[in-house]
Amino acid sequence: MTRRGITGLGVLVLSVAAMVVVAAAPFAWTASLAPSIAEQGDMLALLERKVSGSGKGLRPLPIDADAVYVKGTTPGLAGAELQRVVAELAQTSGMKLEKMEVLPAEERDGATVLRLDVDTVGPIMALRSYLHAIETGAPLIFVREAHIGVDGQDNESTTVLPSERLTVSLQLEAVAWRNN
Repeated sequence: MTRRGITGLGVLVLSVAAMVVVAAAPFAWTASLAPSIAEQGDMLALLERKVSGSGKGLRPLPIDADAVYVKGTTPGLAGAELQRVVAELAQTSGMKLEKMEVLPAEERDGATVLRLDVDTVGPIMALRSYLHAIETGAPLIFVREAHIGVDGQDNESTTVLPSERLTVSLQLEAVAWRNN
């Protein structure tokens, strides 16, 4: 074989080797990511079961976009609806409403941000239920601020635990969508 033939054969062998490396690179890269992909897949499956609530579903339940927003054609009506929802949640959880005040609404990108100051009294288990209902129900309501203290009326009484007479001040926020 001539020197030119050996050079051509060398170039051919190197070209084939380069093509094999290029063809095998994605498979090697995927194999190196396999543990991370499996871990993320397990986490995704766990989150999907948690969202579905039953633990049996493979996909989260669809969200009704209309249920996310407080209903109301004006900021005043939406504020009244937010008050109704919050009062109903307080009653069903066992908290006693002392004061509820609608704060000035704020307009943002076609939506109205509603704020509400709420003062309630109740035992710790009722507070737990109340906060859970607020954070997980529809429409979406967010707790912006929370101040929790002990009702000072029965300081002399030793029969009632402090956790059974909590005073709670919350600032809540929700969004009302308005088509203008």
